[in-house]
Amino acid sequence: IYSYGLLLAEMLNKQLSFSHIEGSFTEGMIRELVLSGDRPTLPVFVPDSIVELIQSCWEEDPFKRPSATLIKQKINSIYFGS
Repeated sequence: IYSYGLLLAEMLNKQLSFSHIEGSFTEGMIRELVLSGDRPTLPVFVPDSIVELIQSCWEEDPFKRPSATLIKQKINSIYFGS
């Protein structure tokens, strides 16, 4: 679910997450950034409801992240009002 949130952020930003890291980087560097709470920024044009959904996917505690079913329901509610 965390990765899904990253994918959404990458599509909205039109760039890879953590692309601000210059030079070569390792998986360990990304892990440290994530564990320290670093998250991609989202463009200002993104509606609050989408920002909240993405940020919920990035909850530090995996058990607080929404399930795929809940994400689908939220997206349907946002876009179709159901």
